[in-house]
Amino acid sequence: MSGRGKVGFSKPADPSFIRQLKAQYGYKDTASQLEDKMRRDGPDEDNVDKDEERPVVVVLKSGDLTQEEADKLAEQQNLKEGEEEPPPDGRIMFKKPSKKRTSEEAE
Repeated sequence: MSGRGKVGFSKPADPSFIRQLKAQYGYKDTASQLEDKMRRDGPDEDNVDKDEERPVVVVLKSGDLTQEEADKLAEQQNLKEGEEEPPPDGRIMFKKPSKKRTSEEAE
């Protein structure tokens, strides 16, 4: 029963006539190239905020948010998000839902 959910795939070898055609025309397998690109190491470039992509802060009035205040708020939000770390054993922890109040209890 434990191996029931496992699914595997092994790509069969190409037939000889297809191998000959590929060799004749210089075909390169692009699937392996795509897999190599998807497995790149290091930080994701998509998730990194670059200075050019950050929003421009425009202060029109004296009470508007300045660049320094915006940076402080962004740091505070990052700290709040980092507080809830996943447990070290990798289990997913769910919070108990709040009980819904009926209209009779609300009165």
